[in-house]
Amino acid sequence: MLFSIAQVIPGFLAYFFEEKEFVYNFIFTGFITFLIGCFLFFLASDKNGDLRTKDGFIITIFFWTVLGFFGSIPFYLANLEGVSYIDSLFESISGLTTTGATVLVGLDEMPRSLLFYRQLLQWLGGMGIIVLAVAVLPLLGVGGMQLYKAETPGPLKDSKLTPRITETAKALWFVYVTMTVACSILYKYFGMNWFDAVSHAFSTISIGGFSTHDKNFAFFDNSALRWTAIVFMVISGVNFALHSAGWMEGGLVADYAKLILDADQLMMIPKLVDGIDLSEQGQAMDALRETGPGQHFLGSAHTQANFEDAFWRSEMADNTTYEQWSSEGGIDSAGRARKKFANMLESYVAPEIDPAVDEALRGFIAKRMEELPDADY
Repeated sequence: MLFSIAQVIPGFLAYFFEEKEFVYNFIFTGFITFLIGCFLFFLASDKNGDLRTKDGFIITIFFWTVLGFFGSIPFYLANLEGVSYIDSLFESISGLTTTGATVLVGLDEMPRSLLFYRQLLQWLGGMGIIVLAVAVLPLLGVGGMQLYKAETPGPLKDSKLTPRITETAKALWFVYVTMTVACSILYKYFGMNWFDAVSHAFSTISIGGFSTHDKNFAFFDNSALRWTAIVFMVISGVNFALHSAGWMEGGLVADYAKLILDADQLMMIPKLVDGIDLSEQGQAMDALRETGPGQHFLGSAHTQANFEDAFWRSEMADNTTYEQWSSEGGIDSAGRARKKFANMLESYVAPEIDPAVDEALRGFIAKRMEELPDADY
């Protein structure tokens, strides 16, 4: 039912851009999706209770499969030259999963409403339309924590930002929408028209890569736009749960665990700033020469020598299976951060300091504490 809204919105754009044929396509598709959604809603209306973890994973799989099917209908009804239904399904799933692969050509001449719909699919997939659905699952009497954990990646997936998971989903989407609006405004300020600005903000914040032009971002010969895209892609590369936690509590709470989590994310920045290594080593040319037909790169000497430091890995994230994570205590990222800073404090050795300087510092601290007594704000 929610997804039908994403199919109707481009219909209004089609009317605005005088693409009358596509008005019917989008309205018809949205209507069919809404009717089937209502049917499934009433089937599940008498079901109550929390989902198990396995239920969450199964529903997530069906979520993407079913939405991919319904999302493909507008592409198929567009009757694009050389585009079969399989191509339409591929484009829909690629957008919803933010894969970024495409089979469409001639984007510069394609109807704007269809281009916008394509970008919108990717934007919805960027945060996860499932996280959006979690915000309204109480209407079905269904607990959404297991769906949230199945859909959300990153080190805070096992932690709720607010006492209620629906409020957590809303907080994540608030951050996501705010960043999208900011990105759109900056794109417009640096030279894009509003259509391109909003469309590319969708693909930038979702880190999907779709564009409204065949040349993609190279269509815009503007360094300011490129830097805007780079900055927002770096920001969007951080788990939105961390963004949300920082926005809600950054000015209210300060502790060692938060410092560790922030520092862990900052370690990603140098890897991104380094850019792409075009040397023989960086492009793994020796592995390409070594690996023949029927073989794989995992066993090559280059992979064995470089796989440990080729990519940035969060020390606070747990990449093991759910079963292993549970058997080891189910420690979330905040717990791992607290354990790390406890070890750091325990092994800390204070540097030597001149006794006179130490006495002066302690005297200054004591004086300031008298002038500014502790208070409960």
